[in-house]
Amino acid sequence: MNYFSTPKIAAGFLLSTCLCFTATMPNVAIAQKNKTNVSSAKKSTEKSAQMVLISSDKATVIAKKYMAKNPELAKILAQNKDWSYYKGSLNINQSYISELPTIFEGDISIDGNLSDAKTSNLIILGNLKVKNLLSHHSIYVTGNLTASDLIYVSNNDLLRVDGKVKAKAIANENSQVVIKDLTATVIKNDENGNYDWLYRAINPGLLLHYGSNQSSLPIAPENIVLNKFPSYKNVHEWVIQKEGEFFREKIAPESLLQDLKTAMSNKTSPAEINKIVANKKTDLLINATLALRSDLSLEAQNSLINTSEYFVLANLASNLKTPTPLLIKLAQMSPEIAGFVAENPNCPDSLLAELVNSDNEDERWAATYSKKLTPQQIDALTADTDEDIRLAVLDRYRGKPLSAKAIQNNIHHKNDEVKMALIEGNRYLTAADYETLIKEGNADLQWFVVEHLLDSSMHLAFKNTTSTERENVLKNLVKNSAVESMDLKFFALTGLPRAEQIELSKDFNSMEKDFLNKKLSTTTTDKDLIKQYSQSEKKYIVRELASNTALPPAIQLQLFSRAPSAAQFNASADAEDEFKFEIETLHYLLVNLNLEKNVRTSIIEFCASVNTSPEFCEKAIQLFGLTEKEINLLTKAKDSNLKQIALTGLNAQNYASQEAIQLFESNNSATQQELGIIKKQSGTAFWSSLAKAKSSILRKIAAINHNTSIEDLTQLRNDKDPDVGLEVLLNPNYPKNLLIQEKFYNINQIRNIQYTDAFLFQSLGNPKLDIDFEVQQEIRWMLWLRNQKKKSLAM
Repeated sequence: MNYFSTPKIAAGFLLSTCLCFTATMPNVAIAQKNKTNVSSAKKSTEKSAQMVLISSDKATVIAKKYMAKNPELAKILAQNKDWSYYKGSLNINQSYISELPTIFEGDISIDGNLSDAKTSNLIILGNLKVKNLLSHHSIYVTGNLTASDLIYVSNNDLLRVDGKVKAKAIANENSQVVIKDLTATVIKNDENGNYDWLYRAINPGLLLHYGSNQSSLPIAPENIVLNKFPSYKNVHEWVIQKEGEFFREKIAPESLLQDLKTAMSNKTSPAEINKIVANKKTDLLINATLALRSDLSLEAQNSLINTSEYFVLANLASNLKTPTPLLIKLAQMSPEIAGFVAENPNCPDSLLAELVNSDNEDERWAATYSKKLTPQQIDALTADTDEDIRLAVLDRYRGKPLSAKAIQNNIHHKNDEVKMALIEGNRYLTAADYETLIKEGNADLQWFVVEHLLDSSMHLAFKNTTSTERENVLKNLVKNSAVESMDLKFFALTGLPRAEQIELSKDFNSMEKDFLNKKLSTTTTDKDLIKQYSQSEKKYIVRELASNTALPPAIQLQLFSRAPSAAQFNASADAEDEFKFEIETLHYLLVNLNLEKNVRTSIIEFCASVNTSPEFCEKAIQLFGLTEKEINLLTKAKDSNLKQIALTGLNAQNYASQEAIQLFESNNSATQQELGIIKKQSGTAFWSSLAKAKSSILRKIAAINHNTSIEDLTQLRNDKDPDVGLEVLLNPNYPKNLLIQEKFYNINQIRNIQYTDAFLFQSLGNPKLDIDFEVQQEIRWMLWLRNQKKKSLAM
């Protein structure tokens, strides 16, 4: 095979390019082309700003006058031992990345973008003015925050601004944001990170992408408007790390939306498609969209190949209808495209064999993306001279049977990353293999081995070891004087029977025993030990115990009874500090996957009854299957902040009543307008109209709601929007005889549907189902949880 010479592609890139048709927004970073300027700006700033290194104690003294107004600042200060500190106003004429915990005492003006690294905290005791703000960690501003374009908060600990905030748009992805005075054109709060709409609003030149699956064309979102905000045109400097560059250098053509709908429409004929692809001026997005169609003529396929556009070729290579001769031709164009071909279930066996046996490491790398490798081919790739190829195939086939040869090819490998890849999901290691890995590995690898042995989701899957053999491995590690980490030994002890724990810890000092008890409280299934911990005067033990999935219902109620009443909480001058451990115990209970429903309702009732609800109460909104009583409690909470979040943020599956749905708010004006019409109906007509709504958002709500009829559910399962159809699988009323015929699509499906244990076991053992590794793990985890619950009920 004559491939072009190209550098080896990075791991995972083949599966995450900018035309992979997902609406989920990943993390954002400063554009690659600006990194040099950012770096130089940072160096010059540090030099001219005369930053000094100070201790956490000194930082606390500096910030003391601000703490009375915001005690959260003390928590941020405590997260780092050392701080960089600058006093005085500062102007930065380029973009700036804060890589270290830094305190600025004064006003800051940044002409470019401000971004904080995931390991840093940023405190500005003054005003902040910036073009775009991207926060991955904690940022606290005592003054005003002004962004000329976008404020984007991604999974950080905290963004808090005491003054006024002004921006064109603000997006919060699963973060704690505290802003009292906000002015923005576009506001979005989304825990799932779905920001496709936001990017369209910010930049009319956005490269648009929509959800798709293998059996249907991408579905165009409803009522898309290419907004025209000229001042946003430079936001293309921000790139999407996982999905390539979303933004265009030039504004998208006015016809883009209509052309896109034409490319997606089932009414577009093969002749029209041939005409579109023959036009050399056809937009890249249109050609890439057409390349996914299942009705392409040979003429159209050849025209698309001749564009030589990477994203077009990648989509053709992934298309299940692309004929074998064209797949071979595509594979010969570059190893990157060959990777897409190898992943295609229709990849010819002969082509795959050529890739596996190639002298070119990039071609062998491409072969690792196939799910059709034979045991012999897996053995060959796990023995490859290139360790990155070993890592790739071990990752792809984790959870699948590996031969003894494949294991021995890597168990003594010099690179611990290879060994970790070998361990993850591997059910076929022997006790001797685990002993070897512990003996030859460094501390990180030893931790990885113990985590693997203790991983709850793996307990039902080991093939070549017994529980006694695994316990012996853990026991030997605890007794091994060459293992220096006491934390690791404590961790290993949690996986041993109670008698072994007592025997092996008899020489521990009081501090070590205390730490071990803290570890054991979260994992033990020993009923006597659970009872002992539940009566402990050490509040941190009780708090940790609340997360134990083996807690009997009686103990759950007992732990709940330790919490203050709403009256006591409201009467306290500083309730969250006075009842700190009790509140944390409630939090741990609320997220316990085996929490009894009556205890959950009691916790939600507490949250709704206090004047200022603790932060953990917002977690209740994310829980699956809330009852009408619980929804009403949350939407009528005394705390106005919790009430507002409940009104706007309840997940679709929690709209249990017509009244709750009528409280639903959407940023999509067409959706809100349609809901206004549906609201006028009641009873059966209301639910039927919801299921037949034009808005996919409303149909999703109907798809998961227990009031929706089986007839409507059956129709929604085949909805034109695949995401609506998947929501039906989470509906408890979807007929079980139909459900068991379905493929396991996602983790939520496993968590929220009461499949029988026998069916889940049978599914795990069926190789024809080809269940994703993460879903396999979730199945084992749910089976283990149920086993824990059975144990707790028997106590």
